[in-house]
Amino acid sequence: MKIHCDCCGKFLFNLKTDSMGAAGAEAQRLGFIYKMPGVFYHTDKLSVIFCGKECCKRWFKENVSQETSEAAKPQLEAMRKRMKKAADEFPKHLDNFLGVIKHAKQEIRNGRKMADVLNDPGMETLKKVVQETLKEKQKKNV
Repeated sequence: MKIHCDCCGKFLFNLKTDSMGAAGAEAQRLGFIYKMPGVFYHTDKLSVIFCGKECCKRWFKENVSQETSEAAKPQLEAMRKRMKKAADEFPKHLDNFLGVIKHAKQEIRNGRKMADVLNDPGMETLKKVVQETLKEKQKKNV
């Protein structure tokens, strides 16, 4: 799939898949701009890729009304706050997860069975993940 700037039409790169998510990730990796205006601005295009800031600004000016832009601001601000909160909490959740893994690893080394370790307090999430993984494996083997 050939990826072009959604504003000026300049060729940016080739992609082996038709996935816009993959195109967006590759665009960002290469230094281009990937946006999803369909989420907040209800445009015809769910996602767009630009060669640079000028094209991005011009496209939004031509395709998103001032009224629509103003209406989306509270949603965007709320999303930014949620993202900041999630980023701030991530290290704590990662530490908790690593603690759970270390506990399970130590208990198994001490001779306990995984099924018993998963019933320990604080192991609920890991137990759920293990159960879902086993169900998926069973479905594939049937």
